[in-house]
Amino acid sequence: MPLEVFLARESVAVSGKIGCAQGGFIRHEPIPVQTSPGGTNANCSVFPITAKHNLRSVAELLQQVCVPYMAHFKVTHGAARLDSPDLGWVPNEGDICDLRAGVKASPAVLIFGIDVSLGKLIADPSEFVAGKKRSSARVRRDFPSQKGLELMKGQKIGIAVSFPQEAKPIKKSVAGAFEDEVDVADAQLKTIYGEHGQVNICTGEILHVGKDFIEHDINSFTGCAGAVVFLLDMGQPDSVDPSDYGKAVAIHSGAHPVIGDRNVGFLISSHPSLRNPTCG
Repeated sequence: MPLEVFLARESVAVSGKIGCAQGGFIRHEPIPVQTSPGGTNANCSVFPITAKHNLRSVAELLQQVCVPYMAHFKVTHGAARLDSPDLGWVPNEGDICDLRAGVKASPAVLIFGIDVSLGKLIADPSEFVAGKKRSSARVRRDFPSQKGLELMKGQKIGIAVSFPQEAKPIKKSVAGAFEDEVDVADAQLKTIYGEHGQVNICTGEILHVGKDFIEHDINSFTGCAGAVVFLLDMGQPDSVDPSDYGKAVAIHSGAHPVIGDRNVGFLISSHPSLRNPTCG
């Protein structure tokens, strides 16, 4: 789901920049709503979610600092505000994490750390985003016990991405961390990544599973960070049950710091508020 982040230079009261990213809504608990005598219609309270680095303060040229002051999701009936404690976050040394954590001699360092931000719970059943069709259920959350799903290499995943014309994929934004730009025609970019203003599904598979993260090969570009990573409903190994199809497992963060042909996503359960089983 498209996320707009509004930024202003420090000490300036008007917006100087709009950042385009992705995010979504994770179901929390059912909200029974009386619809008729003896009947209920259960919506869910939801947590807005995105990549934490989408909400950070950004230092520009000449040491100008742009500070986010508002973020909202563009939904069918307007906008849903993301009320997050991470708005204006400034990364520091304590956030840095090494994906390999000493397993390999070559470190894989991410300066943003565990890149998941959770907004304030939306518990009003009249909110547009409280409908089950507009939020993502989490995969069986008691993993890695025998009753839950164990994430593993080879499982097929996808992200749903929508972007405005001004944030469409270009040769530079799809190049990743190790190239200036790719040699791809504009028409081919549209074929690969889809059209602006509509939902495009990008697919791939899990290549590695770490303690709080997965590495994957979904084709992505600058502006995909924060998208909900979910399990696809076809081509899955036997480790994925049909009940797992479409369920959310991670938040896409961005390019891998040392391996050029893969990306990183952080497990939704890596956020402290989402460790316990809740609404499915």
